[in-house]
Formats: sequence, structure tokens, C-alpha cells
Amino acid sequence: MPASLSLSAVPVDLLSEGVRFLYSQASDALKKLREAKKTGYSPDDTVAAGHSDAPQVFAGELQPLLIHLGATEDLEEDLREVRAHLLDYATGSATINPADAYALGQVSVLRNMMEAVYGQRITFKGEQGREPSGSPLTQDFREMRNSGCFDHDTTVYDSSIPIPVSRQN
Repeated sequence: MPASLSLSAVPVDLLSEGVRFLYSQASDALKKLREAKKTGYSPDDTVAAGHSDAPQVFAGELQPLLIHLGATEDLEEDLREVRAHLLDYATGSATINPADAYALGQVSVLRNMMEAVYGQRITFKGEQGREPSGSPLTQDFREMRNSGCFDHDTTVYDSSIPIPVSRQN
């Protein structure tokens, strides 16, 4: 099932809270990467997330959130771009529309990126066909990139197949 369809089944209040969390976590990962660049680091290094209390909108239980700096560095530019697309939803100045496949695709891509950064699944309550939050990823973030799950301009990701969608204006 395409991620946009599985996310469309998530109640708007849970989806909105989850977007705020993912946006905040992406910001934190970028900040931690910037700090690590100042002091020197190895791409294999991990650092604890600054704010890791997940809201009760995810199915399963997230494991302690460790930011994989190599994945964060690889995804840095993409994280910034997707965050820009979701700013209004993250700040609460707009409400995400579950019928907007493009917006849900952006949420899905940000979620995929944060899964790569943390090395574990992040699944919303109400989503079908996904492992629960906290389940370890079976793919390295480089394999995920090659699969197309971080393509935020033209695709929606269903955990295995990139599906083209047109942007709704």
C-alpha cells in the first residue's frame, strides 16, 4: 500500500502531532550534525537525540533515539528541503489534509529519512501494512536512498516501490 494511502487512514490530530515531532527531530538531527562537524566525527558515530519523548501517536514503542551521523550527513540537504515543505504543518499554521497525496508523500519521505537517521521504524497508529515503531530497519540508509524512498519531488514511497504522483497545487 502506498504510504500516502496508509497515512490517509491516520486521524488528522495524530498525523499533525506526528508531523510536529518528525519536524522537530529532523531539526535536532541537523543541529547535532552541525555540532559534530565542528568537533570532528566519524560517519559511524551516533549521538543521543536532544528531545526524544515521542508523542502517543505511533504504533509500537520507539527505542532510544540515537542519531546516526553518517545517515544524517548523507540526507542533510534532503532533510532541509522536506522540512521546508512541511513547515506550515509543523508550526500549526496549516492543517494537513488527508486527501492531499503530495503533502502525505512529503510526510512519508520525512518519516523515511528519520527512520534512516534512527535505524528504526516509525509507524503511526492506524497505519496498516507497516512494522510497528521501534522495529529495527533491515536496510542500510544507502540502500534506502537507492530504492527511491527519499525522493521528495515526485514520488510517494510505500516501503518497496516508488510510485510517481503529480504535485497538487
